[in-house]
Amino acid sequence: MKHAVWLVLAVAVAMAALSPLAMSAPQPKVVSTDWAIKFANHDPQAIRVKVPGEEQPRLFWYMLYTVTNQTGQDRMFVPNFVLYTDSGQILHGAEGISPSVFEAIQARHHNPLLENVTSMTGVLHQGEDNAKDGVAIFQDIDPNARAFDLFVGGLSGEGVTVKLPVKVEVTEADIEGNVAKVVKDTIVLHKTLRLHYRLPDDPSRRTGSPAVADGSDYVMR
Repeated sequence: MKHAVWLVLAVAVAMAALSPLAMSAPQPKVVSTDWAIKFANHDPQAIRVKVPGEEQPRLFWYMLYTVTNQTGQDRMFVPNFVLYTDSGQILHGAEGISPSVFEAIQARHHNPLLENVTSMTGVLHQGEDNAKDGVAIFQDIDPNARAFDLFVGGLSGEGVTVKLPVKVEVTEADIEGNVAKVVKDTIVLHKTLRLHYRLPDDPSRRTGSPAVADGSDYVMR
């Protein structure tokens, strides 16, 4: 996942070098002919967990979801969750999360079939009977944040190759985990679900109720 982050950062720098009018971001197709996995989710909510080795419980955020493959053939599902707050915080799903947090969430919802991001990654077989329940987990959200966008990747086969305005050097890892620096002049953007949420103004109220849904759309990122 880290090489993907390096690529995004490098591309952001390259884009910033140009005027906003120099290029426009591609948009998802109005009527897509590419496969798409059905995604249903609960609104994100908080849980307080005492992580082993730490003295005090900490707050974590999570989102329960279900994916169903109705595309006509088995698909490789690689979920990717990134949360951006209006205060500038960026949180990556599952990053730095202790297994004890997943266990606490699983126990809270009494769902022995619930899976984390790692175990959800793999072949998603066709049909309702093969639907899978997953959870995306994040570190605590900035108390100064009042809203956030949660991006969900891996749901669609729709993608577009975009020419970068300038070449960038990025660090990538190959399939065997070997890391090397490469020069990129293009980037592939994928159709991604964007969920909008609002938070209570008072951070102390966040443990008692989920975030409030404020719409959704699809973007290329």
